[in-house]
Amino acid sequence: CPKCRKRMAELGLKNTHELQSYFMHRMEEYINSKGKAIIGWDEILEGGVAPNATVMSWRGEAGGIEAARMGHDVVMTPDTYLYFDFYQNDPQVEPRAAGGFTTTKKVYGYEPVPAVLTSDEAKHILGAQANVWCEHIRDGKHVEYMVLPRMAALSEVVWSPKEARDYEDFAGRLETQYDRYEAMDAVYHPGADRIVFSPVYDSAARQFRVALATEFFGGVIHYTTDGSEPTAQSPVYTEPIRIDSMATVRAIVVKDGRRVSKAVASQTLGFHKGSGKAVKYNTVLSPAYAGSPVTLVDGLTGSLDPRSGLYQGCDGADFDVIVDLGERTKFTEVTGSFLQAASSWIYLPEAMTVSISDDGEHFTEAGRVERQVDMGKLAELRYLFTVRGNFDARYVRVVGVNGITPSGLKGAGQKNWIFADEIFIR
Repeated sequence: CPKCRKRMAELGLKNTHELQSYFMHRMEEYINSKGKAIIGWDEILEGGVAPNATVMSWRGEAGGIEAARMGHDVVMTPDTYLYFDFYQNDPQVEPRAAGGFTTTKKVYGYEPVPAVLTSDEAKHILGAQANVWCEHIRDGKHVEYMVLPRMAALSEVVWSPKEARDYEDFAGRLETQYDRYEAMDAVYHPGADRIVFSPVYDSAARQFRVALATEFFGGVIHYTTDGSEPTAQSPVYTEPIRIDSMATVRAIVVKDGRRVSKAVASQTLGFHKGSGKAVKYNTVLSPAYAGSPVTLVDGLTGSLDPRSGLYQGCDGADFDVIVDLGERTKFTEVTGSFLQAASSWIYLPEAMTVSISDDGEHFTEAGRVERQVDMGKLAELRYLFTVRGNFDARYVRVVGVNGITPSGLKGAGQKNWIFADEIFIR
């Protein structure tokens, strides 16, 4: 903008952050002259905040901590805890949301006063606020569904001493609160029936131990390990499940003998011929989603949360890697596990190709499989591409082919992110 550049030159400002600070100071003087005070999102800290501004800390807590230490009043509203337009259950069974994942339990576990602040600095934390942005919300009843009962959880957080909060007690009282919502003809979320898988590798026993958990009050987990559909008659989860080969654990939540899970939770894990092998990356991974050297061959698939730490991601390019099996090996399947999280511009490949080689330099294509799902129907999903055949090779090259994002989706018309969490060779 030529006018902005002209003003920066007149005032000797080095960058646009300083221009923003100039603007904020000028506006604060004007607003203060009318007997009012200003409040702004934590971006107003960039370039120097106006002297008496109150800061809304939404990009995590760092902005709020910085502002409180500078003597500014703060409202804590970090998106990972307090954006009520985020999903509150498995995205596959929820109305389209803005992304993220924030259950009632997560909201209840939030502490608005950062522990790193001194007692004097902590006095600047005025409280907390939740936000509901409505890009994907069509009417008032949908708003109710997004805020109830998360609003009740936040209310108890900000109106109760920290030492008095107990989620199990709160969850029990919510059962009565649900009756009140119904009496008011209010639409509320019945609770997250999702199941969290927490696998741990036991190197001594050479097996995985998979813990399962749900926050659904009074819910009992039933599971299978052979990939079959779990029912209320399937085994009840009581202790971590031991897995010493390839397996797909599937689970549901049951309450009072009735299945409450809208979708079956599933995780494929275990040992395969690529487990722990060396991976060469022809793709440049994003530093924020680089994972570890064994992310693709650690035997673990991730959740629908791209921030779970189990994914590796690249932006705008094919996902192209080579797995070195160490010696010539016979195998019949190569499966690539990929994530779609449309709200974060993460999309499935349009296809996956598999090529094999004995020298790691000269590859022969062994198979290609196309994506078989409509990316526009489910915003979030994890999808398995499998190439089958009778293979005998040392090196396996897997390419997730990045395609142009269709119209109607975020980032349409360009190549966006590809996230992968495992390559199974078996």
